[in-house]
Amino acid sequence: MELLTQTIERFRDKLGIDVGELSTSEQNLKRHVTVAMTQTLYSRMEKLAPYLSTVECVIWDECQHAGGKTAEVILGKCTGAIFRLGLTGTVPPNEPDRLSIQQFFGPVSYRVPNEYLIDHEYSSGIQIYMVRGSWSDTGVGPEVQRLVMLDNMGMRLNLWHEACMMGIVKNEARNAAIHKVLTSILRTGGSGVLIFVDYIEHGNILSELTGVPFVSSESQDRNELFSQFKSGKIDCLITSPILDEGVDVSRIHHIIFSSGRKSKIKLLQRIGRGLRKEEGKTVMNLYDFYDDETPMFTRHTKKRLEIYESEGFPVEIKNIQEF
Repeated sequence: MELLTQTIERFRDKLGIDVGELSTSEQNLKRHVTVAMTQTLYSRMEKLAPYLSTVECVIWDECQHAGGKTAEVILGKCTGAIFRLGLTGTVPPNEPDRLSIQQFFGPVSYRVPNEYLIDHEYSSGIQIYMVRGSWSDTGVGPEVQRLVMLDNMGMRLNLWHEACMMGIVKNEARNAAIHKVLTSILRTGGSGVLIFVDYIEHGNILSELTGVPFVSSESQDRNELFSQFKSGKIDCLITSPILDEGVDVSRIHHIIFSSGRKSKIKLLQRIGRGLRKEEGKTVMNLYDFYDDETPMFTRHTKKRLEIYESEGFPVEIKNIQEF
């Protein structure tokens, strides 16, 4: 819902287009352009079918979610749509998901590299710091080897979750390094710091350690905290995957990746939150952490480095003692 409101505001305030709105609380279709939520369209399909048949152009944002029945039903009613344009910053890597999108929008017509967006000043620049330290000595290695053996015996364990809890979420030395990086940013006058976590428990641990508010899907005051962050009333925020997509938060000058992993989609979604061009902002600084206590952690770290390189992002290796 927040993304719909932000999109309408952009059309009206920045482009001067008086758009219509279709949401759970509003239905104003008497405009040349209408902004709508997918879920609302799908739930009102019978009543909206005559209107949809008159639509000449469909622009579907976040079209990586457009595969399946919902898109089939909605687009099937847009019988007069001469143009169909799907937009996404994260094309699914696996073939079945890509094909499910292509059935509605065709193959990828054009890919805009991050380098192009930065060079032409559509996005801010980026500097990545891969932080190394002595937190990879918790005894997780032998325990993960035992879990791998049990998994091979048919125990069906979530190896990443188990290892992540021990080596990342509850790793006191690593969490202390995150706190040290945050303190260094603030001490040198930095602001607009967003810390990404994957687990609620990790967010709570870091919030208690740093004193920074933690926002998740369970937070009743999340809209207020996002508003305070955007306005500069608070300089730092810890966030769960709730911010990966669907929410537009400005004034992000620093991002701290605390969760590891190797997913290119999640990585680029989160980086994209900080690359939004703003007045007075030329570079967004990103801080990642080099984990190598287990072969799994090492593979994930190296995969993230490969993604940074493939996107043309500059990376500097720094020791935690330098902060």
